[in-house]
Amino acid sequence: TASEGLEESVLKADLDLLVKMWNKVEKKINSSPPRTMLHRDIPLTMKLARDFFSDDVEEMIIDSEEAYRSIMEDCEFLTPLQRASLELYKGKEPLFEKFGIEKEIERALSRKLWLESGGYLFFDKTEAMYCIDVNSGRFSGGSDLEETVFRVNLEAAREIARQIRLRNLSGMIIIDFIDMEAPSHRAQVLKTLREHFKGDRNKPNILDFSELGLVQMTRRRTASSLDEIRKEVCPCCQGAGKIISAANIANGIRKQLSDEVRRYQTDKFIINAHRMVIDLLRGRDGLELKELERATACKLILKPQNGLDIETWKIEPVLERTSKKPEKPQRRDRNFDRNRRPEQETAVTEGDPGVDEATAEVEQPATDDNFDAPVDDNEL
Repeated sequence: TASEGLEESVLKADLDLLVKMWNKVEKKINSSPPRTMLHRDIPLTMKLARDFFSDDVEEMIIDSEEAYRSIMEDCEFLTPLQRASLELYKGKEPLFEKFGIEKEIERALSRKLWLESGGYLFFDKTEAMYCIDVNSGRFSGGSDLEETVFRVNLEAAREIARQIRLRNLSGMIIIDFIDMEAPSHRAQVLKTLREHFKGDRNKPNILDFSELGLVQMTRRRTASSLDEIRKEVCPCCQGAGKIISAANIANGIRKQLSDEVRRYQTDKFIINAHRMVIDLLRGRDGLELKELERATACKLILKPQNGLDIETWKIEPVLERTSKKPEKPQRRDRNFDRNRRPEQETAVTEGDPGVDEATAEVEQPATDDNFDAPVDDNEL
């Protein structure tokens, strides 16, 4: 399907190249020992020259002498005209800066793109398709609204074709042009769009305007888009493009705090959250915080954490140190109590003049009759 619609001369040139490559492989098969590399794909620079350097390209500029020499010497598929169009750049200014390539890359990565007329385009991606929306913006070309809309759509059609190729968008693409009443205007915009896709190797298929005024097109995928190469999914919104508002986050913290108050036996909590959320919890002059403390009967410490994303928070209970729980009763030996402190180990004998018999506490050995508490066998 890649050859569909191509001219015979292009197909013949491609066929000749493949035949030459196969002849080299066949020659190596007959003359090389086992475990020999028979064929290796060409380097990236030569691949770019092969895939994009057609006869309608006026000039190809290269700032690497090594790459320039490699293409000139090894690219058998280049015609004499194409070789004459190769230029080695030796300027001091970086090549991309000299020709404004970096700015074009920045524009191709942006969601909103301004047109020279004052209109603008929006590029959005969903799971199923790309959506491009055309808006008139600041454009005011005259008193005739239909003519104004037509001129904006014409410029948009040219720029959309260019941006789709620069961004390497593929799959299904929906274009929402500004509504036009005149059928001739619609036909002219559609013709302009198709003309600017001529020569595109990715085989775009552009349908007519739908009843809703939308243009649907498809484009074959051959490589990753510019977005996929130069961007990563946002760790905060996970690619959704939006996050929960700070006010809703604050409400969620209030609800969780009520649950934490019932869960922990403490009257003090630390709330870690994004600064925007903390500001809402505190309120003007601290009034919101005072009301929240009154409602929960707790002391609340608010700690703003700029390192957290706005949808992340943490509520920590401050547990006060309590007195040691009484130990479980243990079986004791008749002659030795290992839990008794040294000052309690003085024996009391009958008739001791220093002890009042009425107040003397005489320990009884633990028996089944006088020991009903549970026993921890691990401590025997």
